[in-house]
Amino acid sequence: MGNDDVAMLNKTLRTVKLYAFATTVLFLMTVLSGFSRSNTKPDFDSITAKEILLVDSIGKARVRISADLKRGGLAGLFFYNEDGTEAGALAYRGKRDKDGRVTAGSIFTMDQF
Repeated sequence: MGNDDVAMLNKTLRTVKLYAFATTVLFLMTVLSGFSRSNTKPDFDSITAKEILLVDSIGKARVRISADLKRGGLAGLFFYNEDGTEAGALAYRGKRDKDGRVTAGSIFTMDQF
């Protein structure tokens, strides 16, 4: 192998090292950017859910927003006490029977503990 071949091999090796370094830095920047926190809060125009459960700091249910008609046929806002049992509600139910008659009702309760 001549001096020209060695020089060309060294130049190619430098290029490969530079390419490997650049791609490694780019890869690390991409991975680490996934862990950065955004200062903006999410903003939604619409959220679709069957139920939303709000819990306190220890994970106990406090408020449930529900529209599941299979659970008593009520849709509304349900409140829970410290024991985790329902302690009040603002709820609505409405339906049309097979003859086309409409039945509807609403309830607002705040139970004592």
